[in-house]
Amino acid sequence: MGAEVNCPIEYFDCGEKNTKIFNPEIGEEYVDLLVSEADSFFEENKDLNLALIGGLAVQEFYSAKRKRVTSDIDISSLDDEIVKRFEEKGYEIYKNEILDKYSARDNENQIHIDIYTSRISYFEIDKLVFENSVEPEGYSLKLASPEDITTMKILSILTTEKGKSKHKIDIYSMILNPDIDFDLKYLAKRIKTKILPKIPANYSSIINEITKSSKGVMDQFSKKERRFLKSELNRLKNKLFKEY
Repeated sequence: MGAEVNCPIEYFDCGEKNTKIFNPEIGEEYVDLLVSEADSFFEENKDLNLALIGGLAVQEFYSAKRKRVTSDIDISSLDDEIVKRFEEKGYEIYKNEILDKYSARDNENQIHIDIYTSRISYFEIDKLVFENSVEPEGYSLKLASPEDITTMKILSILTTEKGKSKHKIDIYSMILNPDIDFDLKYLAKRIKTKILPKIPANYSSIINEITKSSKGVMDQFSKKERRFLKSELNRLKNKLFKEY
């Protein structure tokens, strides 16, 4: 199941309980192993609706420059068959009843995969996640769209205490990528249907929340990047508020 590669253990402490951001200068082989394993699974299971989400999708495909290294693979699917497929590949399967997800583990190669078949935190998975997925050139993978991943991460920031730093870094990383042109109409639609019915918020309060700096988050970005982020987040807030 691939070469044995140790999971990177160095990290930056972003000041949040149980939240660690991996050092971006280590773990290249491990990240390559995660991408390869995910890509192989997508290639072997084209009959299933699958979408890669989370830090691996963002930092390895949607970020112009990696800002953090993730330690697992996050996959969403509406097909419960996905769990059986991982089991057939030799993964140990665990059900997390509280978070409503499955964890698949390859202990030999230290690979951990989180499988979401109904919801990701408070984000209920629907067909649009797969219909709007993106296929990176040269891979069998399908990525949830930047807009859907952003919506998932905004909802996590607004509803959970753990992991705010990594979600902010991922959102900022996508905003900084000049090759990503956000579909603001679709993003607004997802915010309206996925966030606003659950959270008493508006575009302004949402942007204000994701721009609240956590210890260590902005240290991952240069002064030039921080200036651009501030300007771009204000632009997005005004555009969303005025047009959608």
